[in-house]
Amino acid sequence: LLDLSENKLKLLVNIDGVPISKSSKSQLWPILGAVFRSKFVFPIAIYHGTSKPSSTEVFLSDFVDEFADLVRNGIEFDGTIIIFELKAIICDDPARAFVECIIGHTGYSACERCVGIGERKQNRTVYNSNNNDSLKEVNKFNELKFHHQNDLSPLIPIVNCIDDFPLDYMHMVLLGLVKRALIFMLRGDEICKISQQQAIEITNRLILSRENIPSNFNRKPRPLDEICY
Repeated sequence: LLDLSENKLKLLVNIDGVPISKSSKSQLWPILGAVFRSKFVFPIAIYHGTSKPSSTEVFLSDFVDEFADLVRNGIEFDGTIIIFELKAIICDDPARAFVECIIGHTGYSACERCVGIGERKQNRTVYNSNNNDSLKEVNKFNELKFHHQNDLSPLIPIVNCIDDFPLDYMHMVLLGLVKRALIFMLRGDEICKISQQQAIEITNRLILSRENIPSNFNRKPRPLDEICY
C-alpha cells in the first residue's frame, strides 16, 4: 500500500533501449515508472522500431506534457488531491546522453557534474581531478550554455537535468576503471600480473556462479579471456 500521508507521490522514471530479437534489429524503448520506495514497476510509454528513436522531442513530448499536468494539477483520490513529484530519472550513460541531448560519456566535455574539459591520452579521454573545476548549474543548462549540449532537452520543464539524474555506476566504474584494472592484471607488467592458474581459477568460479544468476539478468558472468568483448 502507498503512504499518501503527505498527499504526494514521488516517482522514479527509467528510460533505456531493449533488444527483443537476436535475428533482427527490432527493439523497444520503454519509459518505465515506479513510486519511490516501491518495488512495483509500471510502463508509461513504449516505443518500437529498428533503432533508437530518431527524435528526442517526439519520443518524450507526450510524457513531458502529461507529467507536467500531473505536477500542476495532481489527481483526485478518495476526495484528496495527490500531487506528483519526479524524484529522479534513471538511465545508463548512452540513454542519458540521448534524452538530455548531450554528447556521450567519452567526449571532451562529458562530465555530468562539472565544467572540466577532458584530455585525450592513450586513446581515451581523461579528466584531471586537481583542476578544481566549478560545478554545472541547472539554470545555465536550461539556457544551452554548456559545450556538451547538442540541443535543449525536452525534459527541462519537468526535471533538474543536472541533479536529478543519478550517475551511471556501470559505465563510469565497472566498464571503465574495473575493466581496465582487470585487463592490467591479465596482460600488464609482471609485477602485478596474475598467473595463468589464478586466471583459470577465477574463470571457473565465474562460470559456476552463472547457475545462481536470476533469469531476468540477461548478462551472465563470462570467462576472463572474454574481458575485451
